[in-house]
Amino acid sequence: MNSKLQRVSLRTQLTLVIFIASLIVILLTSALFVYWKAADARIGARRISQTAVAILAQDFVRSILLGKPDIAVDMATKIEAFDSIANAEFLTTSQVPVMVYNRPGEPTIGIVSARPEQVDFNSNSIDVFTPILYQGKRYGTAYFRFHYKLFNAELVAFIKRLAMALPILLLLSIPLALFLQRAISGPIRRLADALVDFGQGKSAVLLKGDARSLEMRALFDGFNTMVNRIKHTQTQLAEQKERLLVTLESIADGVIATNDKGIITYMNPAAEYITGWDETSALGHNADNIYRLIDETTDKPLSGYIDETLLSATVHFNLENTALQTRDGDKIAIQSSISPIRYQQMVTGSVIIFQNVTESRQLSNQLRHQATHDALTNLINRAEFERFLTDTLAKVHKKDRHSLLYIDLDQFKVVNDTSGHVAGDVLLQQVASILQKTVRDTDIVARLGGDEFAIFLPYCILEQAGEIADKLRQAVNEFIYIWEERQFRVGVSIGAVEIDGNSKKTYSDLMRAADLSCYAAKDHGRNRIHFYREEDQELIERHSEMQWVERIHKGLESNRFITYGQYIQPLHGNHLTRHLEILIRYLDHNNNVIPPGAFLPSAERYNLAPKLDQWVLNNILENDKLVDLLQADPNLRVNINLSGLTLSDPVMTEFITILIHKHRLPPKSLCFEITETAAVADLAATSHFIRTMRLLGCEFALDDFGIGVSSFAYLKNLPVDYLKIDGSFVRDIDKNPVNEALVNAINQIGHVMHIKTVAEFVENEIILQKLKSAGVDYAQGYHVHAPCPLDDIYEVIRAARSNN
Repeated sequence: MNSKLQRVSLRTQLTLVIFIASLIVILLTSALFVYWKAADARIGARRISQTAVAILAQDFVRSILLGKPDIAVDMATKIEAFDSIANAEFLTTSQVPVMVYNRPGEPTIGIVSARPEQVDFNSNSIDVFTPILYQGKRYGTAYFRFHYKLFNAELVAFIKRLAMALPILLLLSIPLALFLQRAISGPIRRLADALVDFGQGKSAVLLKGDARSLEMRALFDGFNTMVNRIKHTQTQLAEQKERLLVTLESIADGVIATNDKGIITYMNPAAEYITGWDETSALGHNADNIYRLIDETTDKPLSGYIDETLLSATVHFNLENTALQTRDGDKIAIQSSISPIRYQQMVTGSVIIFQNVTESRQLSNQLRHQATHDALTNLINRAEFERFLTDTLAKVHKKDRHSLLYIDLDQFKVVNDTSGHVAGDVLLQQVASILQKTVRDTDIVARLGGDEFAIFLPYCILEQAGEIADKLRQAVNEFIYIWEERQFRVGVSIGAVEIDGNSKKTYSDLMRAADLSCYAAKDHGRNRIHFYREEDQELIERHSEMQWVERIHKGLESNRFITYGQYIQPLHGNHLTRHLEILIRYLDHNNNVIPPGAFLPSAERYNLAPKLDQWVLNNILENDKLVDLLQADPNLRVNINLSGLTLSDPVMTEFITILIHKHRLPPKSLCFEITETAAVADLAATSHFIRTMRLLGCEFALDDFGIGVSSFAYLKNLPVDYLKIDGSFVRDIDKNPVNEALVNAINQIGHVMHIKTVAEFVENEIILQKLKSAGVDYAQGYHVHAPCPLDDIYEVIRAARSNN
């Protein structure tokens, strides 16, 4: 049925609906009129009966009282005047009939029983019971019967008139239905036609005057608004498309678009220029045949990127170290990205964006070279040498033997002072050339700064290094430097240090040893070689320490000290507290970072350590970024090293307390580290200092624990929170079972005393796992985190906090 209606036009449907509705209304109205007419008949019967009783009531009373039969005859005569009464009876209150009337031709009825006043509607008649009242007193009951046929004539006449009018009304409803359907469907038809025209791209505008109703006017307005907005949107899209095409045609980056099969569908002029393919030739080809990626270094083909993007929607962003093989076979360094084109969560193609970076990559290589090489001599610089040597030390094996030479020019200052810095620069260039020509091809020569050089001799034992060093010394000694007709002879003092897999020296250790050896060579008369030996340590350190006293004073005055940080990692998930140890470095006049091992011994020996400790405390607590971090993170601790002299200084507790209150720093965020040696030197003063600061809320760590012969004996007298197991025990527990047992013992005793343990010098994953298995609480070392400038460590702290 629904499908049949769908094939009928809206106009026909509206006509049928209006016609059927009109027919139903007419029929219902006619039935209602008939019902009303019948009701009028019933009302008329009651009214007639009441009128008859009112007329006959006096006669009825007289008949009862006088008992004259002629009165009843007179009553019957009066009843005949009412044409609609078929039968009538008058009864006394005691149910005695006084008069019975039957109209001639009507069926007679028997004596009825009197009832209360009521009207009964039967199938063929209407029975009416009416009380007979006279002067307010009831004397009996009157019964009247009215046959419907007495009223039928009028009703039939009414129905006949209605039957004659009904066809006329139905005929009139047809043009009315047609008129109404045109009035209603006309605007709808115009709306439908406008939609069809708009769908076919024709002009479609609806006039408000054709709407004929508020609703249709709203529809017309909505349609016109929709059409205008769609046209406006189409115009905008066309303009955007045009701008996009103009942009793609104008940009210097190459753009290639493919379909979901990897077939090229678009190339901009830049892509044509870079690849050597014109768009007409490239369209319809697989993108891998046009966009041919190769490794910039090996020229090895690189394929699969486009297929991976199309299959898994992978975005390849900033593909570096790649080159493009052009149509002519040339190689162009490029930087590119490949991204999927999506439509409704489906990959429908890919877009490749690339640019020619040949010049920028060459410039980058030059900048990288400049960053790692000395501009004057073209030798690698100090930072690159440090990186290289640090990496080498991390990979050195037990059987490997290498050597390091530290070279300082003699009489260089004379050249600078007498002939100027330009002469000195040229001298450095020529000396660098001599060094490079004299050493082996595998040796690494670096300029550390000023007139200092370093040479790494791989797989070279100390004896062979001595021979090479002597050749260098002789070559420089025989060299005559001529500047503006003046001749200069310069020499070199060389310090030599052996590197082996067992020494476990860090870069700082090696450079310090080499530097000290070089100073020893100068002290012994210059222009000579000194081989580093352990027994030389005290003499050389004393010499170096004397030189550092003045440098420390000037460094404090000119603020040449800088702070570094090293993260201490919790080894177990239940340790929420994280630690950051503050370390100090010295920045020399060439902006070279000097490790603390070079100047802290001098500071300790010549009573400068308290000044350095105060400088560190001021520097840390005035660092707003660090203080904010400590205030926001109650689980973060800053470990600050204090010297033995600081612990015995009676004003230090007041100094630290004032600083804490001044900067509103939670005292528990400070953890002071004291060495075992410093604590034993004045145990009473140390215990007093620790207890005073712990009352304030600070924590304490005992550093280098285990190296003293009586460590466990006095530990119970020092109320510390952490034991830092000396790195000499930790660094080789993966190979030395005795040291492993010592570490376990220290850890167990610390835990018995409710002290957390920290292992230093953790240098590989095996050591880290052994410490974790042994139950050590924290680990510190280059494997966990290498010390870095304080400004660079905040991200490490935030990452550690998020991981927890």
